[in-house]
Amino acid sequence: MSATWMGTAAIVGALAPLFQDPAAETPLARDFAALQQRGRAYRELVEHLREAEPAEREQLAAEERKEREALQGAYRAFFDAHAQRGVSEELARHFVQSLRDPALSTLLPTWVAWALEQGEPRAFLEAHARLKSAGLDAGSLDRLDHPRAIALFAAGRDEEALELASQRAAALGPRGLLLLDVAAAVHAARGEAPKAKALYEAWLADYAEAEPRYAPQVRTKAQHLGAPVPSVGSLTWIGARGAEHAGFATGEALRGSVVLLDFWQSWCGPCRAQMKELSRLQRELGSKLRAIGLCQDDATPSSPEKPGNDGFDAEGQRVPAPSIAGAAYATHVRTLVAALELDYLFAVAPASSRIHEDFEVRSFPTLWVIDREGKLAWIAAGAGPGLPLLLRTLTQRLAG
Repeated sequence: MSATWMGTAAIVGALAPLFQDPAAETPLARDFAALQQRGRAYRELVEHLREAEPAEREQLAAEERKEREALQGAYRAFFDAHAQRGVSEELARHFVQSLRDPALSTLLPTWVAWALEQGEPRAFLEAHARLKSAGLDAGSLDRLDHPRAIALFAAGRDEEALELASQRAAALGPRGLLLLDVAAAVHAARGEAPKAKALYEAWLADYAEAEPRYAPQVRTKAQHLGAPVPSVGSLTWIGARGAEHAGFATGEALRGSVVLLDFWQSWCGPCRAQMKELSRLQRELGSKLRAIGLCQDDATPSSPEKPGNDGFDAEGQRVPAPSIAGAAYATHVRTLVAALELDYLFAVAPASSRIHEDFEVRSFPTLWVIDREGKLAWIAAGAGPGLPLLLRTLTQRLAG
């Protein structure tokens, strides 16, 4: 190595810090780089799993699940450290950068879910403006319209929420149902059931034939919004955290409160995940809300050709159907509610019940929001980011 080269290298080394991006040395940049490294390691594991021999797949699949959960945990730790006070310009640039890196393709959607869980709509709207300024692409901005409409509603900006949700729903056509649900929630909060019904009736007129999968649930909304709800019937009642509870003789006993009926089954993963959010919502709203989890014994075989469904416990482990069928189903639910420490009421219908038919439940979870007069205000089928904030806003407004 020549002395001249060594001298030049020393000069370049001394000058290098002057040409480096100062942001590269910030704690945020270092943590983002660590996320990238972890994301790439997870992506390599996924690729290995795809190419693995059958004998290796079970073990690799278990490792993949574990690493996926760890990556999601790392994302949330990153947000806790760097997004609690909002999205800075630097963080917005990193979010935009993450969309160009396959290893971090889920970072921004995970932040959206995290941000909406925090229940700070104004902070989310400010973050949206920063992301737009940082160069977020048009497609990604479009995908943020649904959570942005929820945030506008939660911030009390009803007209803006209605305009955004209605326009984007119209642009998406048959795929705009989530945004249509936001618009319907705004109308419901303002006591405008006929306007909410009209949204769904228009969708049915335009798209029922093109989207037969969704037409039944849309038809249920169009038919029942603003109408009295069916009686919940005779059920086995379970109190908060698995305690004994006398329950209600009829649906009439629920009048005077805003009621949230959550139709679920223990084998439904999204149902179990949503329960913790509903429990938090019940704690936050207290006496303004009466949340009730409704399920039916489906572990009892309905015929020799249709065996009963297995249940799942609080850890997500399978519970064989024969052990929870019949009278044991209420015990299964009581154990699950106690293990998850849920703070709202539950009720179990027998296998012979027609509760799902009476309430036209076609998928799990399904939520019915009922106003203080006992009339249906809103329905949601499924679970997803932003739903707890939407429910919290709607129930607060209905409670007055």
